[in-house]
Amino acid sequence: MRKKEYERIVRELRSYEDIDRVAKKYSMDWETVLVIYTQKVIRNTQRNFHRAKAKIRELAGRWSKGERIVNLAKEYNLPPVVMGSLILTEAGLSKREYNDMLRNPDKIAEGSLKDEIIEILENDPLYSPQGNNVQRRRGYLGEARIKEWLEKYGIEFLTENDLKGDGKKTPDFLLKTPVQYRGEEIHWIESKGTFGDTHELRRNLAKQLKPYLELFGSGMVVYWYGLLDETPSIDGIVILPGDEFLSWDPTK
Repeated sequence: MRKKEYERIVRELRSYEDIDRVAKKYSMDWETVLVIYTQKVIRNTQRNFHRAKAKIRELAGRWSKGERIVNLAKEYNLPPVVMGSLILTEAGLSKREYNDMLRNPDKIAEGSLKDEIIEILENDPLYSPQGNNVQRRRGYLGEARIKEWLEKYGIEFLTENDLKGDGKKTPDFLLKTPVQYRGEEIHWIESKGTFGDTHELRRNLAKQLKPYLELFGSGMVVYWYGLLDETPSIDGIVILPGDEFLSWDPTK
């Protein structure tokens, strides 16, 4: 995807309800548009969280006087689940109690708090437990596809779970014997259930990919929901969208 088109799509995704319209307008897969919207919301949340936290006593006071958490969340451009965590823990709930309420709203005694928790969940498709499950499943699916691909070609590997005891940063798959991709030796493969835009790639490089390169040698990262056409080449790291990975035949 061209960067200008991607930036236009991001601007048009102002709410969850925009996903259908944008997917149809640009003839895109709905799930890919959801992923792009999710990444936008997460980044906005990271930017706005500390501004709300600095005002938490004031916000908790406004809530205690009758203002709704979903409205306060909108004012600070935060997901309702996140604003609810700030306000209700300030009001005396533990984070565990709050998370239990989100998972089991039907177990809350009847009253205004139950109504508010239900309202929070209804207005937060991304940070709610259901939204978190969708993101986790997306990650598991990407890893399962790579595992199936490796097994198809008889490539032996160690998983992240196999390597955890080493005390190092570990990729999703470390190959016992490297394979070749267009002349580059691939020692490891990392799966990303995200869209590889500039911000995502920069973050992944700093936290994971460059440490893997230093520890294990050259490798590959697969972005299952696409890449920008302008993605820069990085020495020692092959960056592929999911469809190109699946079409790669390492025996040729």
